[in-house]
Amino acid sequence: MLQQKDNNAPASGHLHLQRGQKSLQDHLCHLRFSVCAGRNRCGVSVGGFRRHCGILRHGAHGLFESSNALLNKFVENTVWSAKNNHADLPTDCPTRERHGWTGNAQIFFNTAAYLFDYASFAQKYMRDVYDWQKKDGKLPQIAPYGGVDFYMSFMDGSVGWADAGVLIPYRFGKLYGDDSLIRRQYDGMVRYARFMIKRCTQFTPLRHHLPLKGEAKKYIVNYGHSYGEWAEPADVFPNDWKNIVLPHPKESTAYTVFIMEHMMEIAGYWGKQQDKALFEKYRDGCTKAYRELITLPAYTLDTNRQAKLVRPLYLRLLDEKQEAFAKHRLVQAMENYRWRLGTGFLSTPFILDVLADMDENHVSGGGIHRCQGVRRQKGL
Repeated sequence: MLQQKDNNAPASGHLHLQRGQKSLQDHLCHLRFSVCAGRNRCGVSVGGFRRHCGILRHGAHGLFESSNALLNKFVENTVWSAKNNHADLPTDCPTRERHGWTGNAQIFFNTAAYLFDYASFAQKYMRDVYDWQKKDGKLPQIAPYGGVDFYMSFMDGSVGWADAGVLIPYRFGKLYGDDSLIRRQYDGMVRYARFMIKRCTQFTPLRHHLPLKGEAKKYIVNYGHSYGEWAEPADVFPNDWKNIVLPHPKESTAYTVFIMEHMMEIAGYWGKQQDKALFEKYRDGCTKAYRELITLPAYTLDTNRQAKLVRPLYLRLLDEKQEAFAKHRLVQAMENYRWRLGTGFLSTPFILDVLADMDENHVSGGGIHRCQGVRRQKGL
């Protein structure tokens, strides 16, 4: 008997097998956990069963090994996490609702493309994303869209999630040298970029009071629901329902710059000069608005929240003086948090690049060793 278990609804399947080597494959079935158990009439030990994850093919080009055991373990865990979370969709966690989250897809794309033969998976998922696209250009937080609670629909279009519709085709072209995905989805990508542009001037009674002046008012994004950074450690920034009800002008404006910059390059590649000029206008306008926003006390760079420093450094949003301060303040924030990661969902993929670019080996490399020291102190 092969017994299949998950946290909520245990189920079992009974299989009668003849002697010899047999291969079994699930169809239209995604199980959270599998346990092999039962009566042994053929002298076959449970250890004789082997489970294979066939959705992603692990390419030799994605192998990684270093002299640091902790880094090696991180990579091994990443490989298995990817296999667990790519049963036809880029899911959040196989123990949860198993939706195809666009945010997960975009932040993990580069890693997946290096570790696996990922091209066909990414192409298929982009079809899922653009099949959902609305008339106003909005893209989803989840694709395909099924089994989603009604109240979550307000989160569609959230920066960092819906941006997968631009970021994945762009990165696909860079990593594979293949512009077919950009070519196929270009019109939809432009519609999404224009959707982002419209949010710069839209009004909501839930908006934050931002005493900005002049041009900055035209380019700040103070509209709509979004996840913001999402899932920072609780002792850094406790999560609460208000965090997704109210706009996130800092994150939303930053990602508008990020997407405009990508779309400028893509439009230039295809010779779409009118599109490129529009995206450049909003890239520059939103950058200036962001720089003015962080002069306000509620949005200052003088913070221990690592994400608030990592994001603008990685996205190159700051002027020279602001950048120097942010780098200095990030080292302080890391020291204050004992060199543990305090970033959330969106900025964790950025932090090592930022530390490395600061050209201080004791900062990026030292963080690993200090992290190990913390683990030893805690007996981990």
